[in-house]
Amino acid sequence: MILVVGGGNFGARALHQLCRVDKVLVVDPNESCPARNYVKCVVRSLEEFLEFEKCSTAFLASDGARVLAALFERGVKPRYVIPTAPIHVAYEALKNILLRHGFAVKPFHEITQIVEELRKLGVETYLDSFRGMLVASYMPFDMKCSVPCEQPVICPVTGKIKPLPLYMAFNSILQKHFERFLVIRPILLAESVGGCNPEALYSFATTLLNNVTKSVIAIATACNCHGIANFFTYERV
Repeated sequence: MILVVGGGNFGARALHQLCRVDKVLVVDPNESCPARNYVKCVVRSLEEFLEFEKCSTAFLASDGARVLAALFERGVKPRYVIPTAPIHVAYEALKNILLRHGFAVKPFHEITQIVEELRKLGVETYLDSFRGMLVASYMPFDMKCSVPCEQPVICPVTGKIKPLPLYMAFNSILQKHFERFLVIRPILLAESVGGCNPEALYSFATTLLNNVTKSVIAIATACNCHGIANFFTYERV
């Protein structure tokens, strides 16, 4: 199965592009989202979708990150997860997994050093210290990417050279500052549709559950040009 988190225009596009690849479940809390109009089934629960084998495309009105966490609990691994919602899906799913196992998750606020190192590479950043979240992009936030784009070394919009793909920049910087971190790199599955294999996220979650640490944890999702990261600590309640 393929899990599409977010049923807006990008979610609807992912549904159209990938429905021939595998069964697709679109999850969005908004029951009137665009993607809902293009599925064959509307299900009331995750269990209903998993049991209804004949439904090739379905919509579930729910929180996509929570659904991904619930799939983890059932030992079900989607073939791909397509994050189209305006959240950091990997972090929110990981947080939900930890919460389900009795942990408290607290954002880590002191991440200005990470911001400074990214900016030295010419990366634009937006920092939400309160939530321990960092949004990063080689594209200035007041400009838009050309679509479709193969994310070449030289940006076709700004004309600037990217010294490192952003996922590699995150990996290089985070490994210097954090004992445990994960950088997830989406892959292009269809035109303008990127997705992630959840295997790395599931493995990381299992490690955190089985080896509790007091150190700060970092998780990022980044392609060549754009990325988002969250920083947190966790402890058993």
